[in-house]
Amino acid sequence: MAELDLALVAAFVVLARHRHFGRAAADLHVTQPSLTRQIARLERRIGTPLIERTNRGNDLTEAGAVFLPRAQALLRDADEAVRAARAAARPGRLVVGHSENLFVTAAVRELVHADPAADVTTRVLPCPDSLRALLAHEVDVLLLRLHTPVSDENLRLTTLYEEQPLLVIPVGHRFEGKESITLDDLTGEPLVRLHASGRTGNDIVRERVGAAGPSAAALGDKYELAASGRGAFICSGPYATGIRPDLTTVPIDGVPPGRVVVASRGGDANGLVTAFHTAAQKRLVA
Repeated sequence: MAELDLALVAAFVVLARHRHFGRAAADLHVTQPSLTRQIARLERRIGTPLIERTNRGNDLTEAGAVFLPRAQALLRDADEAVRAARAAARPGRLVVGHSENLFVTAAVRELVHADPAADVTTRVLPCPDSLRALLAHEVDVLLLRLHTPVSDENLRLTTLYEEQPLLVIPVGHRFEGKESITLDDLTGEPLVRLHASGRTGNDIVRERVGAAGPSAAALGDKYELAASGRGAFICSGPYATGIRPDLTTVPIDGVPPGRVVVASRGGDANGLVTAFHTAAQKRLVA
């Protein structure tokens, strides 16, 4: 089995990104001759040149092009192994992430009551970035709403309950007082878009009915835009009502219900993760 020095592999990946020894050396905070020696050592270990020096600069050889994606994957796997080992070494610590309109207090209280020595902290996350934060090990477990299916095999998902999609509109809107509306009713209705990465229920419905609307920088801005009559937006759950007296809601038929789920990384060795899934099923059901 080939023995590879991960520091040399990392140096190669940086050089492959820059295609320039000087810039790569500066990025790695080493001298250019030192980087040249590191790449030469890696090439000797593998047994073939990885970098081709041409008049136009530095390029990957055919072997280097084949090695690059595997080198990147190797570094990611090594980083994941270190993170997992550290998490297993301190199983008494748990960081719980949640969307700003979902509350984890009851489950956290249950967890701490069962294990008073557990170090449990919480963190509010923007909805579109929450899964990224989980996969990046910024949080250990996550409570969020899902509007589209998630098929990531690296995730463990526990569905707690489903919620009726609601359209948030200003008082006096043409939909006020209706028992429900359909997607056809929304044709041409401006829908507010949350200016962030990821697709939300509003984005999905907007694409289906061809509606356009203003962009909001934060969740609170969506309520202001809706109250001023510049655009409605879709949400679900009890937080949609009672936010402010100049807004009301109407149920939407034909839109799949939102799911409130607990998510964690598959295979996480931290016992508090499983304990939180159980506590959430007990304490956070609708």
